Amino acid sequence: MKKTLLASCLLVLSAFLVGCSAEIDVNDGGNGKIESEKISLGEEFQLKMNESVIVESEQIKITFLEVTSDSRCPVDVNCVWSGEATIKINVEKAENDLGDYSISTIPNEIARSVVRMDLYEIDLMDIKPARKSDEEIKASDYEITLKINKSD
Repeated sequence: MKKTLLASCLLVLSAFLVGCSAEIDVNDGGNGKIESEKISLGEEFQLKMNESVIVESEQIKITFLEVTSDSRCPVDVNCVWSGEATIKINVEKAENDLGDYSISTIPNEIARSVVRMDLYEIDLMDIKPARKSDEEIKASDYEITLKINKSD
């Protein structure tokens, strides 16, 4: 009787310990890869830093890498110039890395507001949050709105 009770306790304890040690990330479907949101061509979409989307019909993956500069005029200040923000994204097609691209809210020599590659163009539609004169924006707080279309 004591051996049966001891064996049962050990079995329950073992099952409990195994269950506690298994880590499951609900974002990766249990396969070790974080799932990317799937979107349609021509649809606007939002990304936070290091997030990705996949245009399934085109096998294109876009990842928001970083904000490389943000000199936009704060909303609580009157500015002569609106300023600009520049972001960097990475683009893959059919798991082939097509490279990193800079997109700016105002086109300049370094970055454009539209990235054209192959048969596609990616537009930077918006960047949030708006700047305020007395607040720093943390990298994790940035959210961009992009749109990808087939180019003409």
